[in-house]
Amino acid sequence: MAEVSYEYLTFGGKEVIIRKFVGKLTIKEVADSFKYLIDEGKITDKCKGIVNDLTFAHFNPKMRDFKSFLKIVYATPILRKLKLPAVVLSAERNAFPFIVKLISGLNAQPFRNTNDAIDWILE
Repeated sequence: MAEVSYEYLTFGGKEVIIRKFVGKLTIKEVADSFKYLIDEGKITDKCKGIVNDLTFAHFNPKMRDFKSFLKIVYATPILRKLKLPAVVLSAERNAFPFIVKLISGLNAQPFRNTNDAIDWILE
């Protein structure tokens, strides 16, 4: 089970949420984290994106696990309006944001660090 922490930043009226995952991470936990942000009203109209920092996560999603993730995405139009970069360090993990983009239509991209991910959200 992964631990997740949240950081809320504002740049000139634009909000960015950073989610940092640590430990063994599942797709269900990623989906549950989105659900938490939505249920708690953390994703406002000013929010332009959510950085998903997977640097310290052990994450090996299976295609069959995407079902719960897609259920949240399709039920939540605001997620489709956000940029969702993933901070990953290994080339093999770069595939995850592209799979998410392909399957769900979300605006996901891999980055090597949080600053580059935030810059992409704000452009």
